[in-house]
Amino acid sequence: MRTTTYLPLIQLFALLILFSPSVNGKHDQNSYDSWENYKFVSNIPRNATDRFIIVSTRNFIPENGYDYLAGVHPNHAEFIFLVSKFEDSTFITPCNNVKEAIRVLDRGNDFLVYVHGHGKTFEENLGRGLEVIERYGINLIMFDWPTNCLFIRNSIINSKKVTENFAQVLHASHQTISQYFPQSTFSIIFHSMGNHLAKNLVEMGFTEKISPDIFDNLILNAAAVSQKGHSSWVEKLNIQKRLYIIYNDGDMALWTVKCFRLSKQLGTGVRLITAKNAVYLSFSNVATTEHNLFLGRNEVEKRDSRFYYLYSTLFRGLVIDLEDSFQLSEMLDGKVYNLL
Repeated sequence: MRTTTYLPLIQLFALLILFSPSVNGKHDQNSYDSWENYKFVSNIPRNATDRFIIVSTRNFIPENGYDYLAGVHPNHAEFIFLVSKFEDSTFITPCNNVKEAIRVLDRGNDFLVYVHGHGKTFEENLGRGLEVIERYGINLIMFDWPTNCLFIRNSIINSKKVTENFAQVLHASHQTISQYFPQSTFSIIFHSMGNHLAKNLVEMGFTEKISPDIFDNLILNAAAVSQKGHSSWVEKLNIQKRLYIIYNDGDMALWTVKCFRLSKQLGTGVRLITAKNAVYLSFSNVATTEHNLFLGRNEVEKRDSRFYYLYSTLFRGLVIDLEDSFQLSEMLDGKVYNLL
């Protein structure tokens, strides 16, 4: 009875923590999270650099200067944008399809699909995309979906609405990369609440419509999905050659999610049952309470270059070697399961 009485207060406190700057990784004032100096243009500026792709399912209104409303587009449309940067401005060029956008990216780079988590606006994802390509030097396809909701439940509902779009984007991207970038690897990271899209692909039957093993590495990172029973859907993922689950049992953001969802999150660790097709990597020994460990913002990452090395290896489609000179086995606290 007492737990039920105090639950709303606990959830309110968790909400405040979830949206606090420290939990969301906004430590670096030079980050692009508040980037707003962008403009829509019909053609890519000649001197623009740092190109990447955003595929968005937000409710954009093209005839009104690409303003967007809350939620998923009512017709389940998707908008493909080529993002580029010149000096202090970011330029967004609408494209007709994924193929058109991908073909202008760097032929010498590997590819990464990035599926973001809860609480992100389109503008914040512009910034995150710029951070990722500048930090790792890869070709990026960001799948942008409406998660700037007050309640986590609304983001989960939106994830189901956009899963078909997501599956179509993966299929089109793979076909284009295979044709025009045959030497590039192709990997994907699902971060935080974005892991619901990976789960939806399985539970809604879309993995059957995507060619198997299209990704070199599939990464379930700081997963904001229930740990209980996760092996039942993870083992049905067949769109990758290798699957990595990265977790931190001190992740503050995921402990606040647990207060709302009343279930332990996969990104805070596993119990006895693990998915047979996944490699589990624990950051619990070194990550303190951090939630995002690949953007290079927080002090934990700045002190320990192994975070960059590990994610850079995964993003380039390579296999993690725990016996190399970077001493990853010590960083991972020996908690490595199902090493392939």
